[in-house]
Amino acid sequence: MAQKRDKAASDDRGLEARASSGLAPWVGLIRETLDSGIATELGLLLHQYRGALDEDIPLQGAETIRTDDALADALRLMREDVLVTFVR
Repeated sequence: MAQKRDKAASDDRGLEARASSGLAPWVGLIRETLDSGIATELGLLLHQYRGALDEDIPLQGAETIRTDDALADALRLMREDVLVTFVR
């Protein structure tokens, strides 16, 4: 029983590590863009297209995240159709 629990915890850590490594390019893009001074904010929207690509996207909300916060966590927790604006 304990071995199964340990294996499940190890599998969860492995999935989390792979997800975090997949987010690294996004974290880098956000930080580099804002640190460069090219932009003072950068917005991202997660949306699953279910119809035509030119369909209207009804926003379900908006959030502002500071780049000194845990960006990988913010990206991992993004919700569909919520505009997330990253600022310095």
